[in-house]
Amino acid sequence: MNHATWDGKMAIAQQVLTIVPAIYDAAVDPALWTIVLERLSHLIGGHCATIMQVGGDRGMPFITHGYSLDVLQDYYGPVAASNMFAHHARTAPAGTVLNDNDILPKHKFRDSQFYNEFLLKHLDADAVLTGMLWRDKSDLVALNICRDRNSSDFGTSEKELLRALIPHFAHAISTSRRLGDLEDRLTMAEDLIDKVSYGAIVAGPDGRVIHANRIGEALLRHGDAIAVCQDGLRAATPAGTAALRKLVFEASRGNGGVTALERPNHAGTVYVSATPLRPAPDTPAARVLLLLRDPANLPSFPADHLRSLFGLTLAEARVASLLQQGRTTAEIASILGISINTARVHLNALLSKTGTHRQPALMRLLMGLPTVSHPTTQDDRIIHEP
Repeated sequence: MNHATWDGKMAIAQQVLTIVPAIYDAAVDPALWTIVLERLSHLIGGHCATIMQVGGDRGMPFITHGYSLDVLQDYYGPVAASNMFAHHARTAPAGTVLNDNDILPKHKFRDSQFYNEFLLKHLDADAVLTGMLWRDKSDLVALNICRDRNSSDFGTSEKELLRALIPHFAHAISTSRRLGDLEDRLTMAEDLIDKVSYGAIVAGPDGRVIHANRIGEALLRHGDAIAVCQDGLRAATPAGTAALRKLVFEASRGNGGVTALERPNHAGTVYVSATPLRPAPDTPAARVLLLLRDPANLPSFPADHLRSLFGLTLAEARVASLLQQGRTTAEIASILGISINTARVHLNALLSKTGTHRQPALMRLLMGLPTVSHPTTQDDRIIHEP
């Protein structure tokens, strides 16, 4: 390798190093892709640039530098159909770098609809450098950098520089997508756990609360059966606290278990099961999932859903909702302001319409129906240490 070639490659390497950190920063914070485009355009000598996603539903449909996204309203339709760069990107392998002359002779490029009705009209662009940054079976991400009519065409040195950067773009885009998938899964998992009819609390082996769902937060905030204190979880009594903390510690070692937390003055019981979260083989689990069932505050299946499922009248649905909460016939009559005989009439109608023949079977059916949780509001939550 002669000195001129070596010096050229070193110059490219130095230019690459000036922008690579920004590319990886954008992998973590997609808002920074506009900064990457700005720096890359300056480095390569372009006046505007676009990162474009084709297909898929993740990430970056269009990210622009040097022009407003508003101009894209003229892009869609016939102009988009004439975009020779998009057509080429659909089949080009990842890592491909081309200028407009590689795709069309310059005079044909300047005669094209895409050139005249979009590039020239909106971007004052006369030369384009395009690179295929990333692709999989159904999705691709491409980069276009433009120069205006007063500048020269993109040449070999600009192609080599972009080609050297593409592996970094590919790693950053793949990382960004994996992080996005993880964030989606986390969001769905948190939403799912908020929808269940049990309280759920994730705790460390010392009883420190890491996360709680909506019902778990409510139980902790009320504080009569289980609460958070300075040194971790506590129950209503010293004996209950000792049993709860032992349960959590044993579960963190891989041994699940259960306990009952009594409310003061015989006001009810909260039943707790503990299980380790993803214990590694021969390694104590660092965190514990507590599931809490509070019979006094079980959510009921919405009356309108009961009516839809079983063809109930509104009165029958109200009786069914109270039965699902464990109410007796006398309690239902008192709550609804009806006679016990009327409550029994509704009960018999429920047995008939649900295909059950005895009240215990009806109770099992109603208790087994999935409940629908209300959305969590910010005021429902308390803040714990990460």
